[in-house]
Amino acid sequence: MYDDVSEINPEYCNVLTSSDTLVSYSGNRRIDYANNGGRWVKWRSQISNYGNYDISGFTCIDISTLKSNAVFEPIYYMCAFGLFVFLIVLCKYVLGGLIRVFR
Repeated sequence: MYDDVSEINPEYCNVLTSSDTLVSYSGNRRIDYANNGGRWVKWRSQISNYGNYDISGFTCIDISTLKSNAVFEPIYYMCAFGLFVFLIVLCKYVLGGLIRVFR
């Protein structure tokens, strides 16, 4: 399940500073975002009066790949597979019962 990054501009240099904070740099502008339940929301914005921010030491990330709740994905897949198996077994018993009734 990917995060909602609709507020973040993908053309800026986006840097993860921790698991729940992200900084977006564009020239002399810096925008901080916080993760709130899989949705990245703007926290604050700063403008430098001393020129552009030096981002040469940062690694810019692709924000479309952010998954803050990735630890829960196996649980969701396991529940979906369990529900699928349950429905197959239920259909087998219902159809088997109907076939025996109408014979």
